[in-house]
Amino acid sequence: MKREKTDYIVQSVYNALDVLESFKTSGELDIRTLREKFDLSKNNLFRLLATLEKHGYVERNPYTKNYRLGLKNFELSQAYINKIDLLRTTEPILQELVNTLNESAYIGVLRGKNVVYLNVIETTQFVRIIPRIGSVGSPFCTAIGKCQLFDLNGEEIRKQISDAKIQTSCSGTPFKGIDAFVEEIEMSRPRGYTIDDEEFEMGVRCVGAPLRNYTGKIVAGMSVSGPVQRMSYERIENEIGPALIEKAHKASKRMGYSELVQSELEAASS
Repeated sequence: MKREKTDYIVQSVYNALDVLESFKTSGELDIRTLREKFDLSKNNLFRLLATLEKHGYVERNPYTKNYRLGLKNFELSQAYINKIDLLRTTEPILQELVNTLNESAYIGVLRGKNVVYLNVIETTQFVRIIPRIGSVGSPFCTAIGKCQLFDLNGEEIRKQISDAKIQTSCSGTPFKGIDAFVEEIEMSRPRGYTIDDEEFEMGVRCVGAPLRNYTGKIVAGMSVSGPVQRMSYERIENEIGPALIEKAHKASKRMGYSELVQSELEAASS
């Protein structure tokens, strides 16, 4: 099954994807069948399968020695489903939050040492703060990132960060040091939300709260941001914080979270 090559297609990758897709209709395939189906040399096919096997995309049945799909495919599909479910679940609730506060609101997830914005709903106000979907921020100077550190203890937080990392990734107010950062997370945890006080960008404040799934694990953050003129400390305490916590809790419940699950987890870890 040879295909026309273009300047933008890597043929070896194309072949690998063709092989993977062939397993959709066949539980297991042997080398002979794969060679006949894709007109690949024995050497090239072995190298291709060895690469896929090393990365977990195919595996060999220990009894038949035939090839079949590996667990990595399930992991990728599950990650995709989780992302879609998260967006589908939170979209209407995020819109409710925007309608209530008339400020822009976001959903973001931690990926390594970055926050990736998955959804953004804009306010109708003339002055607004709008990160692009897919854009990346630092978890150490954004409220949407800080709130996702709530389940880490002080030592675990310290392992995640360094002064230099924060100073180079945040362009707002100066970083006050790791000890102060850890203390901020620990003080924010009881009230349920974190604040970015012009740390990521001067003139902008942001408030963030975590989203939990059915296991009690933090899987994302929900946040609201706006210019400091509209995001006063008094408004954050009396209006924005409570509204955000309410909507974050509502979204978490939609994903199966319950306070009973959380109390059981806390009891097990104590």
